[in-house]
Amino acid sequence: MREQNSTLEGSPEINSLPRYAYKISEVAVMLGVSQMSVRRMLGAGEIKAVRRFRSPLIPAAELVRFCGKAR
Repeated sequence: MREQNSTLEGSPEINSLPRYAYKISEVAVMLGVSQMSVRRMLGAGEIKAVRRFRSPLIPAAELVRFCGKAR
């Protein structure tokens, strides 16, 4: 059996923290579009991302701005 890291995995404290940024795949699911569509939006400057670690992350505030602009 594999041991779980009891301090992080499944911890209610960690799971209840607000999300400040999302991966492209997560944004695609939230918007109901393909990952390629999200990448096109990034390339066109419709959505802005920050580069952290190895992949671009889309800040939650940027998603709120983008969705509010669509109204």
